[in-house]
Amino acid sequence: MTIPTPAGAQANATNAAFRIGQRGFARAVPAGYTTANTVKCAGFPSGRFSGGQDHTTSHTAMALYKSEITQFLEELKTQKPDLEAQQRQGRSLLWDKDPIDLEERARAKSARVAQKPYVYSLD
Repeated sequence: MTIPTPAGAQANATNAAFRIGQRGFARAVPAGYTTANTVKCAGFPSGRFSGGQDHTTSHTAMALYKSEITQFLEELKTQKPDLEAQQRQGRSLLWDKDPIDLEERARAKSARVAQKPYVYSLD
């Protein structure tokens, strides 16, 4: 399948072959290398695409990465060290329940009046 060159594209755009890898990503393949799932794409340079099994980024470099959100949260925790305690206290007001008093529950159960099978009868 060849994708047509879009209007206005550079005249020297190459048609590099791309192959769908094992993980479903498109990978560039060397010239002369074809498979059943090779696709020609206009405007991409020929050569190998860094991805899949040829991925060169080390996992240790990614382990050192901290997103902006993580950096913000760490900075906020250093500025307000009691923030987590305040969050726990607020959560306890809304969600945490008091322990069940078993004696009170038994007293309420014994004081309950059984409902008649038909509530509108005069019996």
